[in-house]
Amino acid sequence: MEKIRKKRLSEIIDAWSELKSAYGIEIARRYLSEFPNDGVAMVYLGMMYAEIHRYNESTSILKKAIRNLPNSGYEIAKAYSALGYLYQEKGNFRTAERWYRKALNEEPKNPFHHQHVGEILNIQGDFDSAEKYFRSVTDMPTSRLNDQAYLELGRVLKSKEMYSEALDCFKKALTYGADQECIDEEIFDVKEAIRIITS
Repeated sequence: MEKIRKKRLSEIIDAWSELKSAYGIEIARRYLSEFPNDGVAMVYLGMMYAEIHRYNESTSILKKAIRNLPNSGYEIAKAYSALGYLYQEKGNFRTAERWYRKALNEEPKNPFHHQHVGEILNIQGDFDSAEKYFRSVTDMPTSRLNDQAYLELGRVLKSKEMYSEALDCFKKALTYGADQECIDEEIFDVKEAIRIITS
């Protein structure tokens, strides 16, 4: 029975990772009707609700997941981060920041949590703090987020009118595989700003 339960839970996680929200929601609800206290399944159901903009249901199920998960670990951090995303989407940036920080406190070596805190601080105009978080991602030797971290760090530096440093970051983002078109626009923008300043 336990082997079958784990297989079904794995199918829910796979549906989420493959962006099959409708299918994933249906199999997660069916699963939870049989295993109503499975916090892990609730986390993935909540994230799939968020993908289709059903934020109220997502918030409700994620908060329920937190009550049903152990007080530490990967899955609780995932739930905290998902709640941060929901509040960010709703424009409630302070609450989003609080949830993102909880995720980071739970998993301080996870670059995704540093990235999320940096992004929410940047949105709120706290460029110095955002810069620190993006730099912490770029300093992680095995970060899979270096393309995004350098892109966002470049944008923060651009906001601080540190154009040469921003240009360096955009170029580094390219070396890590960032979207060429997006980076080209950023590079053009800061080069034009530098040209105006130096002419």
